[in-house]
Amino acid sequence: MDPLTPQAAALAVGCVIATYTDVRWGKIYNWTTGVMVALGLVMNTSLGHWQVGVFGLLASFAVHYPLWVLGVQKGGDVKLMIGIGTLLGPWFMVEATLWYGLLYIPVGLGFLLISGKIGNLFATWRHKAKPTSTEDDAPTPTMMRTAPVIVSAAFAAFATPWLQFLFVTK
Repeated sequence: MDPLTPQAAALAVGCVIATYTDVRWGKIYNWTTGVMVALGLVMNTSLGHWQVGVFGLLASFAVHYPLWVLGVQKGGDVKLMIGIGTLLGPWFMVEATLWYGLLYIPVGLGFLLISGKIGNLFATWRHKAKPTSTEDDAPTPTMMRTAPVIVSAAFAAFATPWLQFLFVTK
């Protein structure tokens, strides 16, 4: 898919809003992801590619809903991935999901470092490693904001053709 499409612009705006609200308030709002899903369905249908939006929505749901049920992802993260899939289709969502898995730790640690909460991560590890630790002396949990990771994954998925051009010889 050509990266300079109305769907890509809608994705960029939705990702910026989701990242801001996730970092600021720890929440990816339904009005953000719902608009992304609706725009994906309407835009792709109006361009004669209704399958892109519908199959993107269904594939995203099939991949990420079980992760929410298992407690691996939070609801807002799942809905953001569904918005990405609905806007740009199932293959883009799969690629963004793979990048999400690869970038989760480095981007997450970078976010904790920038936000000044990396020390709490190490305190939690030390607490868990102590055989005599109890929940009463546990450090305050640090919740990682995952929207920046998902957005990084989406932009990495856009960059993948460029990466192939740079690193694959013919």
